Amino acid sequence: LSEENESMKHSFAEKNSAFEELSAEVSTLREISETAFTELKKNEQQFTTSVKKLKTTENQLDEALSKVKELQTKINDLEEELVRERSRANELEAALNSPPVMSFENLDNLSNISSSPPPVPSYVPDRIFCDNCDVFDEHDTDNCP
Repeated sequence: LSEENESMKHSFAEKNSAFEELSAEVSTLREISETAFTELKKNEQQFTTSVKKLKTTENQLDEALSKVKELQTKINDLEEELVRERSRANELEAALNSPPVMSFENLDNLSNISSSPPPVPSYVPDRIFCDNCDVFDEHDTDNCP
């Protein structure tokens, strides 16, 4: 009986030792699990923050692209206007640089032009005026209605 008792004690001690090892391992695994869970929560918050920043950046990029398209349209309009103005300037410059076309009619008209101003008539007719109505050219004061 003592041998059997001794064997049971020894078996109990082994099993108790194994239980303590397993308990220590479970405790270690719980710590690792809690650390991993804490790290996971932290990473989840960082991910959420990154997604918000990415959406904000995406909205800003969309606004910038819209402005770029608007500015490109304005640039194209201005370039077209510049081409038209250059063409007009070239036409005007060509007209200035080309000699005027003279015809016999133009020569006749030139001979009629004098360097003196046109004559002013020496007599200016009087205008009638009504002192009562303060009106010109309708009637005289004597004939005021």
